[in-house]
Amino acid sequence: MKRLIIVLLVVPLLLFGQFAKVGSAGAKFLNIGIGTHSMGMAQAFTAVGNDAEAIYWNPAGIAMVTGTSIFVDRVNHWDGIGVNSFAITQALGFTGVFGFFYSGLSSGEWEETTAEEQEGTNNFVEYGAFQTGVSYARFLTDAFAFGINLKLVREDYPDFPRNPRDVTGFAMDVGGYYKTGFRDLTIGLSIQHFGADLKPTGRYDDYEDGSIVNPEEEFESYPLPIVFRGGLAMTVFEMEQLKAQVAVDLIHPSDNLERYAIGGEVSILDILRLRTGYQYGRDDEVGAFNFGVGVAQQTAVGGFELGYSYAFGNYMPAIHRISVILGL
Repeated sequence: MKRLIIVLLVVPLLLFGQFAKVGSAGAKFLNIGIGTHSMGMAQAFTAVGNDAEAIYWNPAGIAMVTGTSIFVDRVNHWDGIGVNSFAITQALGFTGVFGFFYSGLSSGEWEETTAEEQEGTNNFVEYGAFQTGVSYARFLTDAFAFGINLKLVREDYPDFPRNPRDVTGFAMDVGGYYKTGFRDLTIGLSIQHFGADLKPTGRYDDYEDGSIVNPEEEFESYPLPIVFRGGLAMTVFEMEQLKAQVAVDLIHPSDNLERYAIGGEVSILDILRLRTGYQYGRDDEVGAFNFGVGVAQQTAVGGFELGYSYAFGNYMPAIHRISVILGL
């Protein structure tokens, strides 16, 4: 079993080392953070998530689900861009925990411009994208859990009569979760969006000096935005009506600067949950500082939490998120 655990941890790291040097990537919608708990802590969440929200960060985290967990999230991004997400997980005893998820982005409409009509064509277009897939996680020992997402990734670019353009591909996320045995210190590792390069369908007009030099140019392929995450989380203070947790994460994207996130949550009466976090290493400071709040309540059928998070935009607009998590 120890050998299996080592393989499950080391192989994804070796794969990441082979594919993480690309320098640029497409399908950037995959990097938009999903969830108010995670984003309230500035993405210091790899070793924290233990419900359906964890699917979007570290699929091994859903191994902690003991019944049914349902997660719904809305992101109000810049300039009318919106992201709607859903996830559900179900524990099936010794077999493990199974899940399903969907996250879709809509850009809203904007007026098309072309090389010939740079002031606009009076034709309004829209970009859309989504990821959807299935998840599985299970504790392999009392201390170590492994999880995986298998997903479909699709981008739909504005269509033109001659050249409809879309991109479809497959990817996977893998993760590990380890209870160290020192107090409640946990370690989380994940690699997200690992898959083959994507290539848009259709063709485009290639211009040079204002003239078309190739009306049937094919699109080039581009890699997915692979992200490696490693984190620690631990309760640093606990009494009957108050609990404080701190988490730190290393975030290493294949197409951007390495960053470090530190976040914390204070739970009062296990009802009010206050969160904040900061990402170090962002040269633009956009979305670096975050805070959030959650209100939780137990009912006869289970628990629920209504959450909100706010990401400061610096010179960009702020990003708002709202989510609901149900545990049955």
